[in-house]
Amino acid sequence: MPVTQIALHTTPKRPGHHDTQVKVEGRIYDRWEPTPEGVERGTWGRAWIGVAEVSVRADDLEAAATHLRTRKGEDEAQDALIAHLLNTGAIQGDRAKIGRDLWCCEPKVTIEDGRAVYRQEVEVPQDFGPEPTREEEAAGWLRLTGKPLKTFADVMAEAEERVRAPLVPAELLQECEGRSSSYATAEVHRDHVRRRLGLPAVHDLGNGETGVVVVGVPAHAAAPAQRGARPGWARLSPPGNKCATHWRHESGWEVRHCGHPTANYPYSATDPNDPEDRVCVTHNGKGFKTLAVAFDAIEGVLAGRLIATNERCGARTRRICTPEQVA
Repeated sequence: MPVTQIALHTTPKRPGHHDTQVKVEGRIYDRWEPTPEGVERGTWGRAWIGVAEVSVRADDLEAAATHLRTRKGEDEAQDALIAHLLNTGAIQGDRAKIGRDLWCCEPKVTIEDGRAVYRQEVEVPQDFGPEPTREEEAAGWLRLTGKPLKTFADVMAEAEERVRAPLVPAELLQECEGRSSSYATAEVHRDHVRRRLGLPAVHDLGNGETGVVVVGVPAHAAAPAQRGARPGWARLSPPGNKCATHWRHESGWEVRHCGHPTANYPYSATDPNDPEDRVCVTHNGKGFKTLAVAFDAIEGVLAGRLIATNERCGARTRRICTPEQVA
């Protein structure tokens, strides 16, 4: 790893912080270039992708580590990282814009060899070329993933189908074998499967139909209040499965979870008035960290405080930002 010493911009204001070192290991990946296993790539575009390590020598290492875990400490560490990459010629561009567009994973802060260490996987967009054509995009996607390009509607349809599909493990099917050749439709075996899967039992509803009845709630009672609900929003996905979260606003805007259980910024939105059905994300290209943040952004667009724009976005994304952030 190349090593340089560079002071954090607030170091002189922090008694007990003596120096800062930045180490980086990574390189520029061209458009659609596959990355090695274990390297996470957030975009098809040209980008510097790697691991950065910012360490501080301080009198009180615990206090220094605690500071690096705060938002202010994270901003300082990333500022030092960006300065290092620019100073060494590893990346190009405006320092402030790079800070806004930086993609990164959750940082890890440790104390090692007498230093407080901030370590993070980062991706710095470095694609200054024109948008690809549909043909270039299809060929590039095949090169990057080894799979044909799918539309956003295709991906969402597949995700919804997985949620609706009956999830019956092979060992549970074997457990039911021999009880009845038609165990899948026999009531006793159906309820046995549902109990083992932690699902509500199926009952006669008294109107000639069968369905799920939640214990203690009448079959025709009003739906219970939805967790996370707020005026104008309705949940379309079943509760209890965070990775399948799907909400719709009365205006037609929708918010969905990406499906990855450990994603740091898992939520994205779709604009009903966008003919290209692009994925709407934050001003810096990340998803929304929480449902509340996603709801706030969409309500900001509807109220006119924010805008949804295709400016400086990839072929499949839109950004929700302030008018100043578009410039």
